[in-house]
Amino acid sequence: MKYISLKNNDQEVRRLYYTVTDECVTIVNGWNVPKRIYDIVLDEIKMLNPDCKVWERKRASLKLEWACHSFLYQMQIARERTKDVDLDYPNKKAWLYCICGCLVWIFA
Repeated sequence: MKYISLKNNDQEVRRLYYTVTDECVTIVNGWNVPKRIYDIVLDEIKMLNPDCKVWERKRASLKLEWACHSFLYQMQIARERTKDVDLDYPNKKAWLYCICGCLVWIFA
């Protein structure tokens, strides 16, 4: 399992663990990451793992899927499946994440 360091003023605040396969990025405890840093986290993981096919998806699609996972976890729905965020390629539920993600974006 790999990790990236989340920093504040050059001091490590915490480590964010993740795994990468050819077609999936899994962010451990992704529900606990504020949406304002989704781009930072995704950029860092992409820089360290550029060959993963997940990066062929649009950034907005990845962020909306992540927001859905976070919202469902916080609402106590399917917590065992929504605690970690699995960003897959291809996105088989693109229409669902597009609709639901837009609706929950303000709450996640």
